[in-house]
Amino acid sequence: MTREPAALPVDDASIAAIVAMPPGSLRSHLVTQTYHQLATAVGEVLGGEAVNWFHFGTWASWSVGRIVTGEVFSPVVRRFLVGDADMLGQGHHRFRAAAAIEEVAAVVARDLCEGNIDVFSQMAPAGLAFVRKHTAASADEREDAATRLADLASSAAPVLGKQRLTLGFGAYDDALAENDPVRHTQLVLAGAIEMGAEEQSRLQPFVAPALCAGVTVAFTAIGDRLARTPLGRVRALARVGRAITDAVDRSWDRWMTHSFMVFEEPGERLHLGRDVPPVAGQPLIPPAVAKPVVPALVDVMAEFDRTHGSGVGDRSIDWALYADRMAWIAWFFLSRLVDQRLREPPFSDQQVLVLRAALIAAGLTLSPTAVPPV
Repeated sequence: MTREPAALPVDDASIAAIVAMPPGSLRSHLVTQTYHQLATAVGEVLGGEAVNWFHFGTWASWSVGRIVTGEVFSPVVRRFLVGDADMLGQGHHRFRAAAAIEEVAAVVARDLCEGNIDVFSQMAPAGLAFVRKHTAASADEREDAATRLADLASSAAPVLGKQRLTLGFGAYDDALAENDPVRHTQLVLAGAIEMGAEEQSRLQPFVAPALCAGVTVAFTAIGDRLARTPLGRVRALARVGRAITDAVDRSWDRWMTHSFMVFEEPGERLHLGRDVPPVAGQPLIPPAVAKPVVPALVDVMAEFDRTHGSGVGDRSIDWALYADRMAWIAWFFLSRLVDQRLREPPFSDQQVLVLRAALIAAGLTLSPTAVPPV
């Protein structure tokens, strides 16, 4: 008998319990593991070799978790920024300069964590509803799930004039009805990019402040000093200050994008400020999507691809800008569409059992030995 891997309960109650948790590595890990299990369940519904948005979501959440806990840094830097605590910005130092760095780190950690959980609060229930819509035992349950998914998708604000979740899960439904493997794969990619567009729209209020944290902290101190000068001088200096702040802000965002922002998946760390590279030993564009023929994919790539189908120049220059992020993400999704490493579990069975125990300790009603299906 094949042993089943350890798993979290994934249902509306568990999702709500995770969302209600305070920021920290535990919540981040629970988000990541839940995404992984949803990715597996959605993949079983869709079939085929293409990965889905929840696979990408798993490793995006993993990457955020490693950034906010300082695990992407060297041990020396992590000790300085995190110390014995759980997240960036929780260390304690005697020197003022160190305290300022801590303040910046704390803002980055807070905004990345809150952006991650905001996306999860929308995408996890929608993914669960999609799975139930196609796998529930009774017709009534499937109909209820379809209604739930439609409500979740339609309640989201339009992104660039389009209901992205409706388009994304609609492409997945179309893929299920498609017998041609090439068209099926292209529909799965189209759905993932549409969901990515929704995800990035929800992240916008969190990404920009996180990237600008250094400038914000520095100019807050300057502003405090200006507030103590005569009123006329403040007004004159304010105009100059705004121009300087805008220029510094743009430069800071670009430096952060180039030097700090990374995406980690099994066996690979990608820098968002560089063009998406091909998987080692493979072409940048998987054969199934080399010639887009499905209207849904043609349309969404035309919307977000600025490289005219080449992938050259897709790197993000300023991750704080929505269009800049989507240009990189569209090519990342395309290039990794059949990368089976994305299906790998982010945690060991033992780690998952610890996470499940933490959910129970947080108040979720569940037998310690039960593993409810998605």
